[in-house]
Amino acid sequence: SGIYEFYKECKSNGIKPIIGQEFCWCADTQIIKPDSVGYDYYPIVLIAKNNNGLHNLIKLSTISWTDHLIPDEKSPVPRIDNTLLSQYSDDLICLTGGEFGFLSLAISKGFNNLAIQWLNKLKNIFESNLWLQIPVPQNPQQTRIAKTILKYDIQSVVTTTVLYPTKEWKTTHEEKMCAILNKKMWMPGLWDHDAERGLDNRRLIIPTDHHLMSEAEIDNLLVKADLDYELISNTQVICDQIENNYFSDYKNRYPKFNDLPENVTSDQMLERVSKY
Repeated sequence: SGIYEFYKECKSNGIKPIIGQEFCWCADTQIIKPDSVGYDYYPIVLIAKNNNGLHNLIKLSTISWTDHLIPDEKSPVPRIDNTLLSQYSDDLICLTGGEFGFLSLAISKGFNNLAIQWLNKLKNIFESNLWLQIPVPQNPQQTRIAKTILKYDIQSVVTTTVLYPTKEWKTTHEEKMCAILNKKMWMPGLWDHDAERGLDNRRLIIPTDHHLMSEAEIDNLLVKADLDYELISNTQVICDQIENNYFSDYKNRYPKFNDLPENVTSDQMLERVSKY
């Protein structure tokens, strides 16, 4: 219901709705241990091009939570893999993950060949609907990663990871991470993709900015890295591929109960059976 409310609000305000989801992707959900790069999963973004794509998006989300969940008391991980993507890739656009995606992390750790191997498998699944995510470069290492990704000669788009609204919120975000991980702000900082791996008596820090950047800010960083503005304008190319027909087959699919007790509605009965 949440995405339907989002869709209605966008439509009523003259905004083109784009519905997608970030998934936890791995090469094989049957393997529950870190891969050779050192991670259990990587974020990828799937965007529904139309109503059929939306159905596939919902199917993937449901299966990831029901069949491929890694249980964890603090943060359970619902994963998907290439086998699932092959089944439900129709009318979906795939973005390969930004700063924390498999391309960025594999390249940064020297696993370029493995990155290409994984990339080719996604290319076989999504074909022209595959886009490489270029994390907006804020330091020399990120610039090197961006230029390496561009050598793969697959359509690319620059993206940012937004963790807080403005630069002024960066300290507040670090305080939030301390609260989540039971750390203190006076502890020395450590940057690690895995928030709880190897922190010991240190707190998690993220050295780069993750506020909601303006187009001008992103363009300025691309200019400094000697990268083309096309990486920004490709967001419009992706937007143009979205057909504005989400929920074209929308109808109430809630169950209708027979022989209800007196003064009990179907909604109330659904609530009862859901709880008990």
